Amino acid sequence: DGGNQYLTQAGRCCDFSGLGIDLDTTCADPPSASNNGGRYRFTMRYRTHGDGTSAAGENSNGSPMLQLWPSGYNVPGKCPPAIDGEWVTCDQIITLPEQITDAASASMVISMSVHPSKSIDYDDVTFAAVPTSHEIVVSDPQAAECWGARPSDEVLITNSKSSGGWSDQVVKTVRSVDATTGRISFAQTDGFGGDDDGASPTSLDDDLRTASEVAWLSRPIVFEADGDGPSDGTYDALHGGHLIVLHTPHVAQHLEGVEIRNFGQQGILGRYPVHFHMSGSVAGSVVRKNVVRESKQRCVVIHGSHDVLVEDNVSFDSYGHCYILEDGGEHDNTFRNNLGARTRGQGISIGSTDNEASTIWITNPNNHFIDNVCAGSQNTGIWFELRAIRGASAGLPENEGVNPGSLPLYTFRGNTAHSNDNKGMTTYAPGYCPQTEALFEGISSYHNGIGLFLHGTCRVRVKDAYLGFNDVGLLYFANGANSTIEDSTFVGKCGQTGISLSLEPRSSQVQVHSTSFKGYDYTDDCGGSALAIDSNQPKSEYDMPVLSNLSFDSSAANPIVVRAPFEDRNIFVEDRDGTMNPSGFPGFYLNDAAHMTAFIDSDLCSSPIGSSHGLFCKNTCLRRLRIDTGCCSKKFESPSLDYQMVVTSKTDPDKVFIYDKYIIQAGLWYQANQFDVVLPLDEYSVHFLTVPDGKEMLPPVTLTFDDETNLDDPPSCDHITEASIDFVCPQPYVLSADGVTCGLDTPSPTSSPTIAPAIFAYYLACGVSTGCGGQTAIAFHQETHEVRCCRDEALSGWSKYSTCPYNVWGESKLTAMPDSPADGCYHAETHLSAAAICAANNGRLCTKEELLGDCTKHTGCGHDADLIWSSTPVEESLLPCTLGLESDSCESGDDCCSGVCHGDGHCIEQNTGTVHLQ
Repeated sequence: DGGNQYLTQAGRCCDFSGLGIDLDTTCADPPSASNNGGRYRFTMRYRTHGDGTSAAGENSNGSPMLQLWPSGYNVPGKCPPAIDGEWVTCDQIITLPEQITDAASASMVISMSVHPSKSIDYDDVTFAAVPTSHEIVVSDPQAAECWGARPSDEVLITNSKSSGGWSDQVVKTVRSVDATTGRISFAQTDGFGGDDDGASPTSLDDDLRTASEVAWLSRPIVFEADGDGPSDGTYDALHGGHLIVLHTPHVAQHLEGVEIRNFGQQGILGRYPVHFHMSGSVAGSVVRKNVVRESKQRCVVIHGSHDVLVEDNVSFDSYGHCYILEDGGEHDNTFRNNLGARTRGQGISIGSTDNEASTIWITNPNNHFIDNVCAGSQNTGIWFELRAIRGASAGLPENEGVNPGSLPLYTFRGNTAHSNDNKGMTTYAPGYCPQTEALFEGISSYHNGIGLFLHGTCRVRVKDAYLGFNDVGLLYFANGANSTIEDSTFVGKCGQTGISLSLEPRSSQVQVHSTSFKGYDYTDDCGGSALAIDSNQPKSEYDMPVLSNLSFDSSAANPIVVRAPFEDRNIFVEDRDGTMNPSGFPGFYLNDAAHMTAFIDSDLCSSPIGSSHGLFCKNTCLRRLRIDTGCCSKKFESPSLDYQMVVTSKTDPDKVFIYDKYIIQAGLWYQANQFDVVLPLDEYSVHFLTVPDGKEMLPPVTLTFDDETNLDDPPSCDHITEASIDFVCPQPYVLSADGVTCGLDTPSPTSSPTIAPAIFAYYLACGVSTGCGGQTAIAFHQETHEVRCCRDEALSGWSKYSTCPYNVWGESKLTAMPDSPADGCYHAETHLSAAAICAANNGRLCTKEELLGDCTKHTGCGHDADLIWSSTPVEESLLPCTLGLESDSCESGDDCCSGVCHGDGHCIEQNTGTVHLQ
C-alpha cells in the first residue's frame, strides 16, 4: 500500500475473531507514581474489505472490543467501528490490573465484530507506557524569560481540577526554559501529583477560564529564618522571622524582588512576613514581585496605613489570612495581580478569624482589588469581613463613627478565587450594605464549595462574573436591599446548583439579568439545577426573584427546581417565553401545594425532573393578590384567626378552596390581617366564614395586587384583575359596622316581620357645627366620604373639644390600618370601611349628635369643612327612595334605592343578591 507494510487477516471464522497480542509482563509495571499510575496507551489502525453483515444483523461493522488475558478484563470504552476501504484509528489509555502485571504471561485480544466474510487490515499496532509529562508551556512566553537562571529555581503550579483539593498545588524545580516558546522543562521525572493520578494541570486548551496559574517561586535575594517556638498540636516551630515598617508616616517604602521564607510568629500579634504598622499615609510605597513561602502567620499586612501598592506578589503555604487590611480603618491601598495558594487555617489564635483563613481578607472597602488570584484556601478565597474598626485604629479621631460595612467599594475587578475548600468569595459575616451600590466586576470563582455567598448584604451588583463547577454557584438568602447579577455565566456539572434562592421581601430579593447557565442537566444518576428555590431562612413577608433574559445550554437543562414543600407559601416564577423549561411553552413554576393547584387544570402541569416539591404549568397565568380584613396581632405568638376565606370558580363551581389567613412575623409581633393568594385567570366569587363557628360573613375588605404594590410589571399573560373578584354573600343579610352578616335563617311568616330591613343610609354631619351649609346630609353606605372617629375614654393622641357636650374624645389622623395613608387622613371611604378604620384605631364612628356637638372639631386632616360619616342611620321614611319592601311600588329605577324597578312595579330589594364592596 504505497510502500507501507500492514497485516491482512482473511478467512476468519466468526464475527468476533480478530487479533491477539502477546504482552511482555516483565516490563508491565503495576500502578505507581513513576509510571503515571500504571497507564499504557494502545493504538492501532484498521480497515475492512468485502461484503457481509455484523453479528447484530446490520449492514455495518461493529466496534472492536479489547480484552486482557488471563484475567478476562474488558478494557473500558470502545474503538470506533471499522469502515470498508478506509483506515480507522483506535487510541485507548489502559490501566493494567494486577492480574496482568503479576502474571507469567499475558495477552490482549482484539475482538473486531466484523462479518467473517470480510478481511481486515491492521497497521501501526503499539502498546507502550504513557510517558510522564515533565514539561509545560506557559501562555505568555515572556513570563518565562527570567526563569531558570539558577539550577535550583522553582515553579508553583496551582490546582484547578474540580476533583482536586485546596492544597493540591505542586512545586517543580526548573531544568530549562525556552523563552521563545514559553516551554519549561522540569528536573523531576514524576507526574504533577494532585488529582487524577498524575494528570497534567488544566490548560488553556481545556478551558481558557480555568487554566492553572504558573508562578516563579525563586528570587535572587532570600530572607529565610530558622524555626522555633510553639506547636499547634500538629505542626511545631511556628515562630520564624518578621519584617515591620513601624510608624513611618509620609515615607515611601520599596520592597521588591525578595523571597521571604519561614517568617511570621504564630500567636503573637504584629509578627508577620511583611507588615506596615500604623504608618498613616505612605504614598509611593510599593511591595512588588516578592515571594512569601511557608509563612507561620499571614503574608502581607497593611495595618493602620494607607496608599500602599501591593502588586505582583506570590504567597504559598501560609497560615492565617494572607493579604490583609488589619483593623478596618485602612484606605486607598491597592492590591493588584497578587497570587495566593495553600492558605491554611491558623491554630494559635491572635483574637481574630485566622482559624477560618482567607487568602484576601478585606475589612474596609475603601481600597482597590484588581486581578488577584486566590488559588486554594482551607476556608475562603476572598472574605469581606466588615465589622467595626478594631485594634489601634479604633481610637484614631478620623475613624470615629465610621462603619466599614456601609462604606463604598472603590474598585473590585478581575479577581479570581478557585479550589477553595469552602467559599470562593463571601460578604458574610457580618454582611455588607454600602450606602451606594458596590460593583463586583469580572470575578471568576470556580471549583469551590460555594462560588459566591451573599448573606446579610445589600446594594451589590455582580457583573461579568464566571461561576463554574462550584457545588453552589451563588448562595443568596437573608439579605437587605436588592442585589443584582447581570451579564454573567454559570457552569455546572452533576449534582451542582447554579443559584440557590430563598424567599426574600421584594426590597431584598435578588435580580438576575442577561445571564447564561450551562451544564446543569439532570439525569437519573445525578441531579443538578440552574436555579433552586430553597428554604434557607425564608422570610414571612416575601416575593419571587426577578429574572430576565436568561439562557440555558440545552432543552434538557433543569432551569428551576423547588426543593422544599412550602406548604403555607406561594411559589410562582414566570417563564414568559418558554425558554426556561423543556416544554417550550410559556407558563409558571410553582410549588406543588393544594392552595396553589386548586384552580389549575392538572393536565397543564408536570413535575420538573428533580423538583420533588415543584411543578411547571404551561399556558397558565398566575397573579398574586392580598385580601385584607384587618385583625389581628399578638406579641410572641400567633393570634387567633377571625375568618377563613372561601374562593369559588364561577366557570367551574366544583373548584373551591378554603384559605386561612397568612401570618406575618414582624419582630416580636405576629400579624394575621391578610389572605395571601395566587390565582390563575378566571372569574371568582369570595365569601368568608367566621372562626370558630363558621358563620358566613362579609367584613370590610381591601384588595391589592402585589405587582402594583411593588411597582412591578404584572404578568405578561392575560391575568386576573379587580373585576375578576366578587365579594358576595347570599341573601338575606344584615349590614352593621362589623360588616355584612350573611345567610340569616328566614323565620316562619307572621303578621309582622321579625327581621328589620337592613340599614343602607346614614347621616353625614359637618366637621364643625357652624360649617357646611346645611350641616347634615343623607348618604348611602356605598358612597365615599371623609372619616373621623370617636371614643368614650381618653387615649393618647385623641382630643376632647372644650364645647363638646358629651364625654367623647375625637381623632382624624388614623394610622392603624395596614394600608393607612402616611398622614392618617381618610377622604373617601365607604361607610363599612369607615367603621372598620375607627375600630382598628380603638374607636368608633361618631353619632350625628356628637359631630354636630363639635366633639371632633380641630382634630385635623382639613375635615372641619367636610361632611363626615356618622353611625346614625336614616329612617326609611326620610329616604328619597324605597328600599324594596313588599309594599314599595315604583315607576322607574330612580324611585328605588337599589336603582332597579321590577316589571311588576315593585323595587328590587336593596339587600338582595350580591354586595360589591370594592
